[in-house]
Amino acid sequence: MIAIISRLFARSEPVLAEAGPRDSAALAVLHGASFHRGWSEGEFEQLLCNRNVVAHRAAIGRQLLDLHLRRLAWFGTRTVFLEVDANNAPALRLYERAGFRRIGRREGYYPAGRGSAALILRRDLAA
Repeated sequence: MIAIISRLFARSEPVLAEAGPRDSAALAVLHGASFHRGWSEGEFEQLLCNRNVVAHRAAIGRQLLDLHLRRLAWFGTRTVFLEVDANNAPALRLYERAGFRRIGRREGYYPAGRGSAALILRRDLAA
């Protein structure tokens, strides 16, 4: 009986799966709910059809970031740059804990109405 109860309440590991063009609609909905101007299904489809784009789906940010950094290093990438809203404290914590450092700032990067700056972050990957 205890074994059955333990299995019911056990936390399973998140499943990380490669995303492709068929995921465009779901990604557009999620992106639209998360950002001031979400990308359209067509924009996601075009992005995910690009052979130079590596994308995965899951709801676990740190695991996805770690997966992509390892994969980029395996492909021979030496440096990763990204831009993040200066007001997005959870994302900044995630990236800084993963070893990204602030190297610049773009004032007024995000659309009018929010008008917030983007921070430019950098992380060097092990060769």
